[in-house]
Amino acid sequence: PGPGGAGGQIGFEALAQAKKDGYTIGTLYTPHVAAHISAKRAKYTLEDFVPLFNFVSDPGVVVVNAASPFKTLEDLVTAAKDKKLNGSTSGPGGDDFFALTQLNEAAGIEIKSVPEKGSSGQKAAVLGGHVDVGFMNWSQIKPNFQSGEIRILGLMTPERTAELPDVPTCLEQGYRVISDSSRGFAAPAGVSEEVLKALDETFRKVLDDAEFQEAAKEQLEMNVLDGPAYKAYLEELLTVTNKAFEKEPW
Repeated sequence: PGPGGAGGQIGFEALAQAKKDGYTIGTLYTPHVAAHISAKRAKYTLEDFVPLFNFVSDPGVVVVNAASPFKTLEDLVTAAKDKKLNGSTSGPGGDDFFALTQLNEAAGIEIKSVPEKGSSGQKAAVLGGHVDVGFMNWSQIKPNFQSGEIRILGLMTPERTAELPDVPTCLEQGYRVISDSSRGFAAPAGVSEEVLKALDETFRKVLDDAEFQEAAKEQLEMNVLDGPAYKAYLEELLTVTNKAFEKEPW
């Protein structure tokens, strides 16, 4: 099953309850798979899944209008300590909201979240100067960045990305803000080691396939994580969503 409705919850629960014969695997979409657990509405836990491989991630970015006086992330933080600023997000429970709360905590500031219904609304808010800053994903603002309409103050990835080699991460600027939206695959917990080995080999063959690699270039940015690394990524994400929910439930 795919993410399905209710922010993926229906699909995630179907995967958790699927037969453990290896014939049913599913996609996990972040941050929703963790956010539902934090909000205590999920009928599953991370232990109900065996992470197989993460394929792609859409990096989070801190953006401002090109006419903004903020040239760096430090400029934004300094201003936020002196006056009230607001930031466009996709609303509570989304990766943008988690990114904003992380920056607030890391910098000791209180940028107010201004939720929008979708990325088009977020972009309009930033481009129209209706908010001071936007917390978004790279794929959502790529054309606007390339046209010079917006400025990226920081990447929310652990390291700089191939597409934005000149844009510093929030981390290297002194603020631990790690956020993205990823797509990966998992099996229901309890499948046999034999089945897991077969699935692992299959995924590795796909990832090594030249035709697949070429097609993948046209999609979101590839960020391949094997089972153990993907599991660690999901567990760290859950820590972030739990802290955010404690501060501001959704």
